[in-house]
Amino acid sequence: MYLTTLLVKQKEILLHEIALMENYIEHAPAGLLKCYKIHGHIKWYIEQTDELQNKTRKYLPKKERQLAEELALKSYYLHVLPEKRNELKNIERYLKNTKPIKSDCFIQSTSNYYELLKPSLNLPNLDCTEYQKNTNHPEGLIVKTRKGEYVRSKSEAFIADTLFELKISYKYECAFHVDDITLYPDFTIIHPSTNKIFIWEHFGLMDNPSYVRNSFGKIPLFISKSYMPGNNLIITYESKNMPLSFTHVRNLISMYFGR
Repeated sequence: MYLTTLLVKQKEILLHEIALMENYIEHAPAGLLKCYKIHGHIKWYIEQTDELQNKTRKYLPKKERQLAEELALKSYYLHVLPEKRNELKNIERYLKNTKPIKSDCFIQSTSNYYELLKPSLNLPNLDCTEYQKNTNHPEGLIVKTRKGEYVRSKSEAFIADTLFELKISYKYECAFHVDDITLYPDFTIIHPSTNKIFIWEHFGLMDNPSYVRNSFGKIPLFISKSYMPGNNLIITYESKNMPLSFTHVRNLISMYFGR
């Protein structure tokens, strides 16, 4: 797996998780939850600390379960946060000190060495024939992939890099015709064993209502051409509160392509 790509994605996820936890702790009820097992039963207490650092504990009855749950989550986040921050610090240190991988230029599809290296390195059998690509909004193609092309987001780059790393051939934003409508799915993928064609659409702005409406309109069109979710149509989503997980991407690729 391409380590730098993984770490960049993990950094994004950690920053998001840390921000959510810090916000929750800031607005959570005062005090900490303490749980004790007494005579076989778990008892809840709220522990408060005053300005002089004196601690007091108050019994919390079972009818206050909602408060207990909120304080339990607060306590959990207080323990998890240092671990998350430490992991983030280590990732940032690595990314700061790592040098660009110059050897990648040899295995990009545009390299003059690609065809010569393909047998030895078991590189993907890329279909080098020209295909109709999406020419809309070229200014949005801002993230370079290991294959040497540009995509529209870091999440798309992560999907592309993972496919490339696992030697699975794909085309990015290749034209898909449904009667008089032309779509450009994010990835058109060739199964490495069966040569079956898969489409992978990643919907990355699920916080935007108009984007959601337009995105969902594509799915019936794919289905009309026998591309079915769970079969040969892969769909992933993300929003600010739920970023795309690289673990989820890796699991999907393993499930659909056996890699």
